[in-house]
Parts: sequence; C-alpha cells; structure tokens
Amino acid sequence: MNNIKRWKECIDGISSEEVIAAYKMRQCLMKDALVLYFSSRIKVSFMFKVLNKIEELTNNFADIKEYYITFNYEDFHNVISGEENIDFDLCNHICGIHLLNTLFMDDYERGKLQSNPEYIKKLANDVIFQVKIREYGSKYYEVKKIIGGDLYMYYPCIYYLNVLIIRAVYKLQEEEIELCKKEKELSFVMGILKRSIGLLSVINSESFESGYSILRGIIELYATYLVFSLTDYDTKIFFSFNFDKIFYDETCDFSDSFEKKYILNGKGVNKIAYLNYGWLDDIFEFGYLGIKKSYNFSDIIALVNALYLKEYKKPNYGDELEKYYNKCHYHTHATIYSLKNNNFYFSDLCIGLGEVILGIVSRFNNKTQLTIFNDVDIEKKARESIDLIKKIISNNQDKKFQTE
Repeated sequence: MNNIKRWKECIDGISSEEVIAAYKMRQCLMKDALVLYFSSRIKVSFMFKVLNKIEELTNNFADIKEYYITFNYEDFHNVISGEENIDFDLCNHICGIHLLNTLFMDDYERGKLQSNPEYIKKLANDVIFQVKIREYGSKYYEVKKIIGGDLYMYYPCIYYLNVLIIRAVYKLQEEEIELCKKEKELSFVMGILKRSIGLLSVINSESFESGYSILRGIIELYATYLVFSLTDYDTKIFFSFNFDKIFYDETCDFSDSFEKKYILNGKGVNKIAYLNYGWLDDIFEFGYLGIKKSYNFSDIIALVNALYLKEYKKPNYGDELEKYYNKCHYHTHATIYSLKNNNFYFSDLCIGLGEVILGIVSRFNNKTQLTIFNDVDIEKKARESIDLIKKIISNNQDKKFQTE
C-alpha cells in the first residue's frame, strides 16, 4: 500500500478508492499478461517467487527504480499505462538467468532447484546486478528494438558481453578510455566491436549458423589487432594489401600493385593466400622469433603465442582463438544436421566472442572507466558467466548429438 499512498499524495482529483481500484486492476492485468507471455519459458509460480523476492530486496522496487527512467511511482498515468514496465523487464532477466542456469537439466533437477529458497535469493540478486547496468543492457534493447521473442540476450554470458561492447563503443567515441597505441589500434577495435554487435543480433534471432562466419571475421581481426599492438609493424603495408583485396573483390582480378609484391616475395605461394597474408612478410618478429610462415591464419596465431609468451609470460594465448576460428571455418563451409540442441551452437558463439571481447578489455589503459558501472564489475561478471557456460557445456557433451 505504500506505493498507492505515494501516488495518492501526488495526484489531485483522484480518490483513494479510484487509486486502489486502478492499482488492483493493473496488478491483475499485469499478472495475467506475464503468465501468458512467460508460461512457455518458465514455471510462472517460480518466476513470481523470484519477482517477489526482488521486490523484498529492493524495498518495493524503490532501490532500483532509478534504472527505469520513465518508471515513476508519482506518475499515476505512467504506472497504469506501463510505458516502461518494470515487471516485464525483471521477468525477462529472471527467465534469461534461470534458463542458462538450468541448461540440460531434467524436470526433476529443475524442480529441485526451483524449490530451493537460497537459489531464489541468489537468482533475485543476480537480476538486480543486471538491472543496475541496464542502461547499456535491457534498456538498450528497448531503444534499438533488438529483442524479439527469445531471451538469449538476457543470458548473463551474453548480457554482460553486450554491456561491455556498447560501453566500449561509447567510451572510445567520447575518449574516456584509451588504447595502448591509439593510432594503430582504434580502427581495428571499433571494427571488432561493431561486428560483435552484429553477431549479437544474429544470436538474438537464433540464426546461429549464420553467426559462425561473423565470429570467424571477428577472431581474425582481433588476432591481427594483437599483432599490431604487440609489434612496431607499419600498418600502411597492411592497408596496401587491403586495397589489393578490395580490387580483387570488385574485379576478380589482381591489381598491378599486388602483382609487383607477389613477384618480389610471393613466388611459390598460392596467390589468394598471399593476397590475404602477404603483409606478414614485413613483420620483423617472424624472423627474429624463428617462426616459419605458411601464409594462413595459423601464422598469426603462432606469432601471437610467441609475442604473449615474451611480453606477458603467458604460453599458448592464441590457441583458444585458433580453436574457435577453425570451428567457425568448418561451420561456414558445412551444414551440420546432427546437433540436437541449439545451446551448443549458442555456446560456441558466446565463448568465442567472449575470448575476443574480454581480451580487448584487458588492453585498455584505464579499463575501470569501462568495466565498473553502478558498483558492478562488468568484466568480472562476464568472465564468471563465460566460465559457467563452459562448465555446463563440458558436463553435457553426451547430449550434443542425436541418438535416434
């Protein structure tokens, strides 16, 4: 009744009875709408338990209403019309987090978890964390019309990556965060971030197979960016090869400038391979570190591994990138019909994207300007959620293929 009292104090000409009646009507209609919308995704009685727990933990939503710009207890008409519906948004978060937590669980396991008061409280707190950063999350979905009928974008592993991506784009544009070598790195990082937004849209539409080719490009661009970041390579040479690729794309023929490069250094190498990776010839570290070139993506990974070991004492940093690159390459050229569950496709795209985005975040000079927002450590949450989905997938490999 506290909410009703606040509304009544601020609205002239509306009796207490009218306010109470309108409030009860709204609550009834809202519950019916939530049941109708979410009943195919979650056990709604459990969902309302979590929603009630959130209300309890946030002082009747008063502690989180600041994250809902148009949600205002004092605006009676706004509350009735639900221009920004807090109940609906919270239930999306509840479902997204719970669906990830219960991937591959059978009805018994799921029911046991849903009856656990500690899990209900933890889930409520997890929702509150996501709500605190919704300015770059679910609020952004509403503005950009990303969300359709599914809830993948509310899965924590995607939600936190999305927040990091959107915040990084804004912060780079506003120059509130800096890259180590701004001139060399900025265009590559912005390209990666923009492609990543495209991949998230593909995930949201559940067109998972289409996402592999996008992720492959993201991974290759990221590995190339690492080479430029960790060496003194002159990117003008890379962009001259890029011009040659654009020429080939438009004419299906090789430019004169490329022919000269090929005659000089590329004899004996497949021409297309040299078109894509000939720029590696001008990287001093290949010879210095004794890396033999084969003019394919594995050359970049070998160099990244050597550079990371030398610079940070981290062995085999690029191996995970190469693993997902190869998986993406295969999926791009083959249609796989035997996978039983879309969650395996989803996990590939999510984990592969996580390797890239978290890698980029770690290279910002003042990354706390990006990763900490409203007292939420977004990078930490993203890493935890990526580790969770890795664990879930690893424990359920037996469910990957059709048995019929």
